[in-house]
Amino acid sequence: MSFEAWVLVISALLLLMGLASPYVSRMPLSAPMVYLGIGALLGPVGWDVLRADPLAQTTLFHRAAEITVVISLFSVGLKLRLPWNDRQCFRPWSWHLAQ
Repeated sequence: MSFEAWVLVISALLLLMGLASPYVSRMPLSAPMVYLGIGALLGPVGWDVLRADPLAQTTLFHRAAEITVVISLFSVGLKLRLPWNDRQCFRPWSWHLAQ
């Protein structure tokens, strides 16, 4: 599958999940469980629409993993309810400077 097709599928999935988030929040499933189910349906287990070869597309998988980690850390950081001038925000800097 080409890069453009992957971007199109991922964008459509994100748009679908964004529009369906009020319905998903009422269900006993989390968003990652829904993503996993959709991936299983689109992959070789289901309709076989998407087929990924991890050995042939290592760069794509590497970049996707990096982007996923950055987005995960950013979203967790946004959920922290600390004011910017709280002492706990400066704790990592003080540890780094002490060494």
